[in-house]
Amino acid sequence: MQGACSGSEDAFLPTGPQVAEGALQDVDPAVQDVVDLEFGLKAPTKRFGILVQQDLADPMPDILKTAGLDQDQFIRLLRQPGEQWRVWDIWETQANGGDGLFPTQAELEQLDGIVITGDSGSPSQAALATLRSLIVEQAAKGKRILGICGGMGAITRAYNGTYPSLLSMSNFDPFTSALPFGTANISFNAAAKQAINGSWARLLPDSILINHMPTEYVAVLPARAVQLGYSNWEGPPYSFVDLYAVGPYDNVLAIKGHPEATDGAVGRSITQAFLNHAADQIALGVRAGKMPGWASAWANQQIGRMLSSYRQYSNEDLMKSYQQFSNVLKAFLNGD
Repeated sequence: MQGACSGSEDAFLPTGPQVAEGALQDVDPAVQDVVDLEFGLKAPTKRFGILVQQDLADPMPDILKTAGLDQDQFIRLLRQPGEQWRVWDIWETQANGGDGLFPTQAELEQLDGIVITGDSGSPSQAALATLRSLIVEQAAKGKRILGICGGMGAITRAYNGTYPSLLSMSNFDPFTSALPFGTANISFNAAAKQAINGSWARLLPDSILINHMPTEYVAVLPARAVQLGYSNWEGPPYSFVDLYAVGPYDNVLAIKGHPEATDGAVGRSITQAFLNHAADQIALGVRAGKMPGWASAWANQQIGRMLSSYRQYSNEDLMKSYQQFSNVLKAFLNGD
């Protein structure tokens, strides 16, 4: 009898499920669609780019990725069959002192729209200026521009609005106020929805849930901006601009929160990872004598408040909002 490690060639063959000769295994249509586009087996209906504002020297993106948030979340939220999506880490060269890795002009010409994600790290002023110019120039050509979280900041500043630190809010006291982290309930302005040129705005419900982790806020809206949604937080009450569109063609849309992370478990996971990292940094500061002793207790209190905000809503409520956002943003990007 031959042993398991005999010279038989059959010993190295896979022992998985047997498939009859000539039979085809089922393939996920979405996966097949992406493969066909990548290998040029069919032409894309539209092309979109995601500009990730991520500094390789900053640990936060890896922390959030471990918790379940990366650029794939945006593609799952936004992509429709036949579309080709590409990602640029525009702060990629920042760790080496460069000015960012942006799409070339030829690449930009091929794109129908651009999504700008949340930011991390400290990019150079040259890179920030490049991003702001890109937003204005591409929007003027009729391209769809969607900014999410830090992407809202980039759009706000590109159109001469102001987007300062949360700590600068006149009625915000970091020692008594609840940080606006967790699940926010955005209310939409019915008249503003009707004022938008595009049926996508009419898809917005009266209110919607969103994962919220702002450290900055819109203090002054850009000129020609139409505020569509806002949320209120307690302790003491203060209001956020959570969603606005910029005219004259309404092809620029900015969102404060994270619709891509509003699907229940992922949202909870990434927000807690974000706050846990902040709490760890505060604890290190306390031990090093750089921060007062009460800071750690305050950070843990904020985590408790965040978790409390999540308990108000079921996973089914959050998934409903996720799907509503997906429908609205797909329609926006496709010019509906």
